[in-house]
Amino acid sequence: MAQSSDASELRRLQLGHEGVRLVLCSKINEAEDLFKKTRFKGPQLHAGYSSVIFLKSLMTFDEDSMEKAYKMLESTEKFCDVGDGVFGQMFKDQARRAEIHSLTPHDKLYRKCVIADCLMFEAILAFLKQGITGYVKGGFILRKAWKLYVKVYQDTEQICVSPSPITPGSSSPLADDYHDGNGSNGDSGIKLSNGLERDGECKKQVGDVSKGNDASGMLENLSLDGLPIGAAPTNVTSDSLDCVDNEATDETDDLLVAAQPAAITAEQCVFKSIPWDDDKYVFDTPVKELQHEDSRLRAAVYFGYGVMNLCLSLIPPKLLRIANLLGFRGDRQFGIRALKYVSDSQDIKAPLARLALLWYHTIIRPFFALDDRQDAGVPEASLILLQAEKEYPNSAIFQYFKGRVLSLQGCLPEALKMYTLAAEAARQQREIEHICLYEKGWMHMLQLQWDESIPCFVRLKSETRWSACYYAFLAAIVTGVSGDVIKSRELFLQSAKLVKRKPNNLEKFCARRASWYKRGPTALMKEETLLMTFEVIYLWRALPNCSKESKERILELLKSTDVAGVTAFHVGLRCLLLGATLITLGRLDEAETILKQTYHCEAALKNHDKHILSFATYELGTIYFERRKYQKSFKYFTFAKEEWSAYEFEARLLFKAHSALLGLRELGYS
Repeated sequence: MAQSSDASELRRLQLGHEGVRLVLCSKINEAEDLFKKTRFKGPQLHAGYSSVIFLKSLMTFDEDSMEKAYKMLESTEKFCDVGDGVFGQMFKDQARRAEIHSLTPHDKLYRKCVIADCLMFEAILAFLKQGITGYVKGGFILRKAWKLYVKVYQDTEQICVSPSPITPGSSSPLADDYHDGNGSNGDSGIKLSNGLERDGECKKQVGDVSKGNDASGMLENLSLDGLPIGAAPTNVTSDSLDCVDNEATDETDDLLVAAQPAAITAEQCVFKSIPWDDDKYVFDTPVKELQHEDSRLRAAVYFGYGVMNLCLSLIPPKLLRIANLLGFRGDRQFGIRALKYVSDSQDIKAPLARLALLWYHTIIRPFFALDDRQDAGVPEASLILLQAEKEYPNSAIFQYFKGRVLSLQGCLPEALKMYTLAAEAARQQREIEHICLYEKGWMHMLQLQWDESIPCFVRLKSETRWSACYYAFLAAIVTGVSGDVIKSRELFLQSAKLVKRKPNNLEKFCARRASWYKRGPTALMKEETLLMTFEVIYLWRALPNCSKESKERILELLKSTDVAGVTAFHVGLRCLLLGATLITLGRLDEAETILKQTYHCEAALKNHDKHILSFATYELGTIYFERRKYQKSFKYFTFAKEEWSAYEFEARLLFKAHSALLGLRELGYS
């Protein structure tokens, strides 16, 4: 009987992995068909079906699709409900009660974990409605999911006989020694990224990236602090890569062997004996035998719990206290270790855990300046991609992240080729294609190829439902730099009209800038669009990714911009951009002199463009940090964080300043 149960579980895992593989290979409709036909065979397959519907709703952003996804998630909750308590069992029929009674403790906790995952997805759908009611409802559902995750995590560690791979302590959300609410206790050292010039823009040129799927040609040529990715990284620390691979002692190994039953191999699993009508699904799966039930349960629990810990640790400092009062406490290092554990497991969410880690290493870390280098997450991301290359060689999503790694290393032409490959692979999945198209526009923009970037943003403006206002704004500023001010003005006016009824902060920023040209092009429109283009590059932390030649060209263009004596905005923004570019080139003395000139425009900038003053002050703090004048650096970071408020992109600066101040406090400065 146990043998038959294990065979069925193995088959469910294999079907689940095939469904996820189809999703990652841009065959989402085929994945939906597979999960739909097998969803009643197990909680992971039912969850797979609702997750695919949820993912499709996010891509289309259609209200009917989102409502369908919400109902499907509720259906999965009902399917996985184990009916704890007398009242829970009272309203179930006899067959259902017998089925629940036959479940093992591991099975029950697995189903509760699926319910928590569904609640987390439901909260996201509620937030996307962007109304007060949606925010309140989403917050309530998210808190319910968080409480369930905490309970399931605690119960899991109690019933598992094998040692926990993530030991409680400073990395555990259950620990009492929080240094702050966002889990920075796990991050040692100064977290400050100023984009200083690297030792070579692209440490190793990528081989023939046009082949795209050749692991040896693409990933092995990526550098790992001087080592090729294909080589064994002997100098990589356990803190950076070995998130959960805490080497077990001999005694621990003996305990695991004693606790684990004999594995059920694929050859022992006779699929024809399983009464399922899914034998037509024949595929090569990485899951050949079952792991121990403790490992399977932990992998299921750690995914959602790890994602929530990681996301909660990124809450802006201003919202941190509110989040803590509501019971949310995120630990970044715990979240990373948990996701690393899942990514190495056979759970169907293992590929999704890899994607979550790639998102963190290639997007979050550089964007929020969590490290002392822009490309600090490249080694970890490259290792994940090398592993994924074998299982998903044609996946557009993983090709997209390869492009992210290349762009962080400063290999912009190679990154552009990889984004092109990813876009071609995602033709059946337009939303992924749009993401790649957006990155292609940015790659052209960072190489100062204005004419090539314009079609990318214009197409996004016409086809996307996410932020057409923002894409129109990007198209407008780049068109203005190219010299066509008439067309640029038309795009600015379109950007203003595309603002949603309830605009977000980014759309408000775009609309405010677009409002300058309601009455027609201005005399300095080309210079203004040039400043705005480099402002966007700076605010999106893309300036360090430019080549040295591009940075020198940016300096020339900014110095040639004649805005002296015109408006305080032009002068202040020009000084900020000049100073930031000089910092990336290591010319700190010149940068310091120019950045201090922004304070001459303080009175005028306080009305609408306080972010210029705040970011200039932050950049001065990075200069003093590089000179090891830590006390003065601490003063400027504090000033940037506390002196101004209620300005555009405030959250971005507060996060960077907060991380820098935490690092300085660890060195004893305050």
